[in-house]
Order: sequence, then structure tokens, then C-alpha cells
Amino acid sequence: MTWSYWISLYTRTHCIARGLRPLSIAAYEETLKQFSEWIRITHSDLSPDAVCPRDVLRYLQHLREDRSNGDSAVNRTVTILRGFYSAMVAMDHLDHRANPLIGFPTIKSRAA
Repeated sequence: MTWSYWISLYTRTHCIARGLRPLSIAAYEETLKQFSEWIRITHSDLSPDAVCPRDVLRYLQHLREDRSNGDSAVNRTVTILRGFYSAMVAMDHLDHRANPLIGFPTIKSRAA
């Protein structure tokens, strides 16, 4: 299935069912679109169910090094991706063993 389908399914069903506000849903959607675009460019349009933990780690490295994102922005992305993939498992679109964020740690803040 395509990224646009999964993102739409997540934002239009799971996020709404959780009672998220429209601005929050829009922010989640934008974060997921940015991740899917990065996957498209770097992995020849890999489908959402083929993403592995290494891909997520590389994306987080991209956010830190190429986009200069700080800890809170990276953690926000991890939280959104974790929720996205957990919802896909819950909606039976992804086997729980294929969830690339299963057991994925929260990024530690760097000491100042």
C-alpha cells in the first residue's frame, strides 16, 4: 500500500478517534509526509510496510545533521512515527513483528 493511503488512514481515523485537534493532525500529517518523501528519495519509494529500524535511524540522523533539528524535534518525530506504526498494527495493516518502531528508544537529550 502507498504512503498516501496509510497517512490518510492514520490521520482520518486513528487521530480523529483519539480526539486530536485539527492543527495537531495537520502537524502529524506533515511530519509523516516529510518522512515518506525522504524514504522516496533515499530508498526508491520503499513502501511503509518495508521500512526497517535502520531506515528510521538514518532519517533521524538526517534530521540532526542535515536539518539541524534538536532533541525535542527528533523526539517529536519518533513519537509520531511510533504512533503511526502502532496504529497500522492495531488496524491490521501491518504485522506487529514488522513494526520498525517496536522497542525504539526515546532519544536522550544531549547535556548542555
